[in-house]
Amino acid sequence: MTFLRIALLAAVPLALAQVQTQPAGSPFPASTFPNATDPLTDGGAVSGQTSPPKYPSPWGAGAGDWEAAYAQARAFVSQLTLTEKVNLTTGVGWEGEQCVGNTGSLPRLGFKALCMQDSPLGVRDTDFNSAFPAGMTIAATWDRALFYQRGLGMGSEHQGKGVDAQLGPVVGPLGRQPAGGRGWEGFSPDPVLSGIAVGETIKGIQAAGVMATTKHYILNEQEHFRQGAPPASLGLNAISSNVDDVTMHELYLWPFADAVRAGTGSIMCSYNQINNSQACQNSYTQNYLLKNELDFQGFIMSDWSATHSGVSSVLAGLDMTMPGDVGFDSATSYFGANLTIAVLNGTVPQWRLDDMVVRIMAAWYYVDRAAHQAPDSPNFSSWTLDTFGYRHFVQSADYTQINYHVDVRGEHAQQIRAQAAAGTVLLKNNGVLPLSGKEKLTAVFGYDSAENPWGPNGCGDRGCDNGTLAMGWGSGTANFPYLITPLEAIKAEVVGNGAAFESVTDNGAYNQMVALGRRVSQVGGACIAFGNADSGEGYITVDNNTGDRNNLTLWGDFDTLIADVTSQCNNTIVVLHTVGAVLLDSFVNNPNVTAIVWAGIPGQESGNSITDILYGKVNPGGKLPFTLGSSQGQYGVDILYQPNNGNSSPQDNFQEGVFIDYRAFDKLGETPIYEFGYGLSYTTFSYSNLQVQAHSAPAYTAPTGKTAAAPTFGSISNSSAAYVYPAGFNALPIYIYPFLNSTSLSASSNDPQYGINYTFPAAGYDSSAQPYLPAGGAPGGNPRLYDVLFTVTATVTNTGKVVGDEVAQLYLNLGGPNDPKVVLRNFDRITIQPGASATFSADITRRDLSNWDTASQNWFISSATKTVFVGSSSRKLPLSATLSLSGIATGPAGGSGGNSTAPSAPYYSSMMSASMMSSKMMSSSMMMSSSMMSPSMMSSSMMSSPMMSSSMTKSASGPPSSAPTSASSSAPYYYSSTSAMSTSSAPIYYSSTTSAMPTSPASPSVYSASTTSASKPASRPPAPTPYSSTFSTATSYAHSPPMYSSMSATNFTAFAPNDTTAGIARQVKENVGSALVQRRGRALGGRTWLRVEYEAALCNGGGILGAILGKLFGADPPPKPPVSPVSVSPPSYVARLISSQVGDIETRRSNNDAFFGLLNSQQPAISDVECQDFYTKASDGHDLLCRWFTKKGVKLSDSPAVCYAHGGGMISLRVEYYDSTIKRYVKATGVPFLVIEYRLAPEFKAPIQVTDTYTGLQYLVAHADNLGIDPKRIAVMGDSGGGAIAASLAHYIKRNKGSPVCKQILIYPMLDDRTTATPENLAPFVSWDGNDNKTAWAAVLGQDRVGGADVQPTEAAARMTLEDAQGLPPAYIDIGELDLFRDEALEYARKLGQAGVSCELHVFPSVPHGYDAFAPEAEVSKRTFEERFRAIRSL
Repeated sequence: MTFLRIALLAAVPLALAQVQTQPAGSPFPASTFPNATDPLTDGGAVSGQTSPPKYPSPWGAGAGDWEAAYAQARAFVSQLTLTEKVNLTTGVGWEGEQCVGNTGSLPRLGFKALCMQDSPLGVRDTDFNSAFPAGMTIAATWDRALFYQRGLGMGSEHQGKGVDAQLGPVVGPLGRQPAGGRGWEGFSPDPVLSGIAVGETIKGIQAAGVMATTKHYILNEQEHFRQGAPPASLGLNAISSNVDDVTMHELYLWPFADAVRAGTGSIMCSYNQINNSQACQNSYTQNYLLKNELDFQGFIMSDWSATHSGVSSVLAGLDMTMPGDVGFDSATSYFGANLTIAVLNGTVPQWRLDDMVVRIMAAWYYVDRAAHQAPDSPNFSSWTLDTFGYRHFVQSADYTQINYHVDVRGEHAQQIRAQAAAGTVLLKNNGVLPLSGKEKLTAVFGYDSAENPWGPNGCGDRGCDNGTLAMGWGSGTANFPYLITPLEAIKAEVVGNGAAFESVTDNGAYNQMVALGRRVSQVGGACIAFGNADSGEGYITVDNNTGDRNNLTLWGDFDTLIADVTSQCNNTIVVLHTVGAVLLDSFVNNPNVTAIVWAGIPGQESGNSITDILYGKVNPGGKLPFTLGSSQGQYGVDILYQPNNGNSSPQDNFQEGVFIDYRAFDKLGETPIYEFGYGLSYTTFSYSNLQVQAHSAPAYTAPTGKTAAAPTFGSISNSSAAYVYPAGFNALPIYIYPFLNSTSLSASSNDPQYGINYTFPAAGYDSSAQPYLPAGGAPGGNPRLYDVLFTVTATVTNTGKVVGDEVAQLYLNLGGPNDPKVVLRNFDRITIQPGASATFSADITRRDLSNWDTASQNWFISSATKTVFVGSSSRKLPLSATLSLSGIATGPAGGSGGNSTAPSAPYYSSMMSASMMSSKMMSSSMMMSSSMMSPSMMSSSMMSSPMMSSSMTKSASGPPSSAPTSASSSAPYYYSSTSAMSTSSAPIYYSSTTSAMPTSPASPSVYSASTTSASKPASRPPAPTPYSSTFSTATSYAHSPPMYSSMSATNFTAFAPNDTTAGIARQVKENVGSALVQRRGRALGGRTWLRVEYEAALCNGGGILGAILGKLFGADPPPKPPVSPVSVSPPSYVARLISSQVGDIETRRSNNDAFFGLLNSQQPAISDVECQDFYTKASDGHDLLCRWFTKKGVKLSDSPAVCYAHGGGMISLRVEYYDSTIKRYVKATGVPFLVIEYRLAPEFKAPIQVTDTYTGLQYLVAHADNLGIDPKRIAVMGDSGGGAIAASLAHYIKRNKGSPVCKQILIYPMLDDRTTATPENLAPFVSWDGNDNKTAWAAVLGQDRVGGADVQPTEAAARMTLEDAQGLPPAYIDIGELDLFRDEALEYARKLGQAGVSCELHVFPSVPHGYDAFAPEAEVSKRTFEERFRAIRSL
């Protein structure tokens, strides 16, 4: 190892898409994996995208079946005063009343405050309510009747508690990323399944007389950065979801259109930004899409504290702010008195306020709230379950009875039980299910089967994962009235049949599980193992998962649990409670896993529901509402875990377009484990006799004419004296009121900037008649979209012996070159008797056949061939037919998945120039909607200031003082429109690291997937040549090197103490720095150089490295922290040591031996680990030295063990140099290690290094009993060249059917003999370079074989094919970002994942090869060792 090169380099992070799966992981520029990007999204899904201004805010007209409700609302609003109107639009503040959200009341009219209450699965924060199955579980029923039944049940319970608006259902998030925290609250990543489910749920809720609040609108697809911080540096700069127009319409807006068509009373706008405009003040999404195109008649409510302005939000379409205060209990509000002021000074027109209130009251009348009032409503308090308490909780005021403990559950328990059972999906069944209940011994394993020791409601908002998972965490929860656990329900079933039952619910009780599993197998019983994966809302962190999951693995070390149980029990049934997709690859094909059941998030009847399925009381008929893949990379998208835009809003570019979940799998050619729509039954079904009937329908035409002019209701006095606090009024502290403090508007505003001259968008005040949009005209969009054009029928036959439900599914291929392979368009769940047949019938509407055209802003049916498919899942579609488009008007050919036509310019323009903004703009009235400007125009001071008063005076006429511009902020990442990733699968990638090097928000880090890309907009800079390892011909990696801005030599100035003594570390650092400065003209530009903590650890005075260098070269050790900069010339031996010649093995050996010998001696002594040397004979009779490390005082019994191969490129180093490192592993984990003194090259050619190590492994297996280890739990591990040996050994064992290993742990492994050159952009940073690699591989293989076609994976593991990879043991890999072997590791991990092998990959930022050895005290090194310790402990 050319150690000085690594030891003395400061490093810069490279953005690596493949590692982006951990919240503490390496910074990653995008959430779409490079191979999954859709070039047709380039016009919209880009960093810095802006949202166009769309004004005025449309006024409701009572369209559709809202006419009567609007007539009542208008009459009611006509009698209101200004402050009464404002009171209905403004929450009173957090904890000010009894519900989680409350508007002000109207005492004069006896109108109670409106009560807004969570959640989408039951009434939150009360008692004697039901806990319904989550949305994802009910979606898995694929049953419209159950969708409605659940909605009606939830609505009736909210009604019984006195709730006016239930805060649910959820179709945002839709489910873009499988690890998204709140996907379980919604239904499915498929827009049609979600759209049908949300529509039926809304109808059920509102049939109970409660307003449904469909949320979160829109593109709120992850929890990280939804409100900005954390990290604190982001402040209020929330993540921006950047999406193109087609993807918005064909995917994310689709279910909201169904919600509007179903009559939802309210829609909640979300926390995130949309194309860099806050969702609740985004005029495009609220005014243009929702209220205009979809003709939404209800009101828009903000998410809690999602309001960021006053006048701007109102003009952009927000109707109600919740909970009313700016921050919880802040005593300030953007609405309230500020809205009163804004109406009086003209910055909010009366017609706009009247429309806000009419919409709120129309929704109230639409569901007939007057006829559905509950006594003493609300008859509960969200803040305490005590019977008596303060009605105004935060003010400690009005002590009275606040909880009446009304039992609203009715007969819902049996419905919940049936719903959860109907949503249970049977994934695998080798004939063992259903169980009889009379098995001689039934054993249940896993904490997921049992109750939370703290009780089912013991964790606030279910913020833990203790016990069985029946509900995720966050505000989308409810208290359990009870929770039937699987443990108690199965136990009751078994014991009731006179059989024996036992359980082990501690996931760490491995020995007990193994022993019990063995007993069950011996008597022919059944083992039932329960596992889960949890997630929730971002304000709660569980097991380091901040809302979003860190990965798709099962929790509680479930893979180990299954491995232990199945090692003994040959009839293991796996039951999974998960919030979405998880990885099953470690056990799905295990022959001892005889059945797998996905039980979702079932609610209070969890145990009863799963017992009904397991014991055949209910025949499973659920189907997956998402896809189960074998690796996270297969999904094409992931969470954006790290900010990628400096301290500005993180940019989440939806570059995959419409290709999420099964659409992505189809596009990428990935094979799922279980596809979308999949599910087994205890019977079987066949499909036949597909028939298609065409229908005549009216032509698709745009609505004509215009709306009426904006109406006003009642009159408003211009005298501010009419709106001050009434005489004798007893105002509660920090309670939000609509009244003024004085007759002076400026004094009431309490804003020193009141009266500043500023002009809001003139169109925002236009009350004249407005033209209809071509895609609009009725709630849900143009009514002609819902015309039925075809009816499809098919015969479904039950070919089994028991009655069962089958979900027949209809998919379409729209035929365009950029359309998904198939898209779901209809379905039906049918109950069929054995031997009988039923007819599946489904309609196809014009909407189903249409694509979105950005130019005309309308839907069209392309002329491409349309094919209909019918079957049992997205990949089992035995019936198909071509649809005849004869008589149907078609538009331009092409499809979706991005912009099928060029986007219209206004969609991407920004309205304002930076000159229109002022750092003094502090009032809420002048806080513009970010849909009017580029994000760079919004200062942090503007975002964080109170912005309390609506102080601006509206311009009498004319446009804004500055003409609209197309200003664009500097986008931090650019993407090519073609992907060079030739592979279609990615492995599971993890990273637990945090870069110490922040990225400058103004500097782009350019990513390019190909050296040759399609044309880009002229405004983009040319993409640099990407980094691509020269050895790889099959895969062009999609990452460019770090792009530096111009650097001065002072960036690299070495430091010396006051006496100017300079150590060797500083000299080499200066040498490297000078080389970098000389290269600054080559492909540089982007981020500014920053020193990182790793460099500080290397150069820290008195550190290990300094002591070693001093001993090696007689130089003084590096000083304490630097005092003054000084230029130092590199000594001659530095150049000699960092540029060894190709083939010079002896120099490398002498350098490495000297360095690592001293390194080992400088490590702190570890006294509680002992080692013992012995020899064992290799197959050729050679005596191999083996060193056995164990922890003192620990008696081993069935312990795991590690067989270790040391590093040194297979040409240098010895066992003794690794004593301190191995002792560190053993001390931290308690796991014993055997280190092999394998024979080095070139004296001994491959595969001798591998076979020597295998000899050590055989010794462990043969002597397992004496050593106290479990021969089935031995891992092979190695670093650098030893990592090469460990990986090749796994292949050697597979090929020769040798003693198996349970895991391969590869530390910055050397895997590919074809890596013979150092990429120029990486050259300044690598420690082991291309020359070193040439030398080592030539020594190991022979010069004539390096790079040849005959090299086998048993010699160089990266040579494996997918067939070679199949069946290998699971892998853990870690590597530095600046390591020559990085791409080898990525490719190796990818192939493992593609072959179905579980692989955990960590790429640690800013560090080169061997960094942990040179700077063991650096934080990144400490994190690295912690990850390794965890991997070892898990054996």
